[in-house]
Amino acid sequence: VGEEATYTLIEKMIAQMARCYASRRIHVGMDEAWHLGRGKFINRFGYKREFDIFNEHLKRVVAICKKHGLQPMIWSDMYFRMGGTGYYDPNLNIPADVRAAIPKDARLVFWDYYQSEKGKYVEGIARHRDLGFEPVMASGVWTWARLWYDAKTTEANATPCVQACNERNVKDFIFTLWGDDGAYCEFDSSLAGLAYGAEVAYSGDGYDKKRLARRYKAVCNADYQSVIDASGLHEYSGSTYLWDDPMLGIIWKNRKITDSKYWNKALAHHKKVAGKLAKLGAVVAPVDLSHSLNVAKCLVKRTEIGLALDKAYAKRDKTGLSAVRKQIPAMVKLLENVLTSFRRQWYAKHKTFGFEVIQIRTAGLIERYRELARRIGELTSGKIDAIPELDETTGKAYHNNGHWRKNASGSKIL
Repeated sequence: VGEEATYTLIEKMIAQMARCYASRRIHVGMDEAWHLGRGKFINRFGYKREFDIFNEHLKRVVAICKKHGLQPMIWSDMYFRMGGTGYYDPNLNIPADVRAAIPKDARLVFWDYYQSEKGKYVEGIARHRDLGFEPVMASGVWTWARLWYDAKTTEANATPCVQACNERNVKDFIFTLWGDDGAYCEFDSSLAGLAYGAEVAYSGDGYDKKRLARRYKAVCNADYQSVIDASGLHEYSGSTYLWDDPMLGIIWKNRKITDSKYWNKALAHHKKVAGKLAKLGAVVAPVDLSHSLNVAKCLVKRTEIGLALDKAYAKRDKTGLSAVRKQIPAMVKLLENVLTSFRRQWYAKHKTFGFEVIQIRTAGLIERYRELARRIGELTSGKIDAIPELDETTGKAYHNNGHWRKNASGSKIL
């Protein structure tokens, strides 16, 4: 920030958006601006308080937006992060001069998709009003790092958010749908989440699931319960486990630390989900339920192989290991089916850019299963006496955000 060339570029971008869209609102982001003024800025311009850099930049951007007839909004979190640790820091300190310098023509968007307590949202709304701004609230329909709309998490977190906004008379509310870690969600499934959010917002305490299902069917021409059944893919780390390396077993081993029967429970669950989805047939529109079935079948087979491999390898049971090896061609076929339906739903909705990521990941996973088959063959034939990746143990369980990079390898090179 601070460079004139930056504002020349920003104006070109904003002018283009003003020409493209009828809406006069524009969201210019500006969230998570970590270490603002601590990189090349400090070498060029010297030290400035983060608050001041942020406000000065925002004033320039707001002026450009106004010039093109647009009303800007920004994510508000940086004011709270610069003044403390975040929205709910009890020791928050945003100086009076900073508050006064925030451009009044900018709308502040309070984003939070992670709280399950209404009181947190009520507190956040009050803090924005204390700043002198009426907030726009942004909740989330959970689609990021997910294979499918995550109904359980959305309902747990969006419901109290909507309730808080109704209670505190917040007028502007949006749902976000993010695509972290490759945007591999079947995004049409998220329409069920938007329908749910609207039903809760407009019906209040009179929320009725049957009425929601009828409205969803009328608007989207799809069966609500089927979409919710497919959302069961998220239970037992489904979205995370799909990308887990079959030999390194990063997420596999991590989950077993806290629950030795975790994957036995996961297998039973994924079989149940696959059974429900199998009854629907080859439904690919308006929501690609066939894709969710392919994923469910893949998770079932992955878990069956993982459990059998653990048991056979621990005993160096050659018969058991050979049986695992014989299952790998079927596993590869299921992954190929998943990639085929990934491609179908991707090109039905998206531009081509980004699909190479899905292909690289899935093809890499297929090759790792083929490598597992080779290594088992070498072990049972006596060519090697161990598979080091399977011998590797982990210490304490740790938080894993489910992103592919953290589960495909322990290397940072990926």
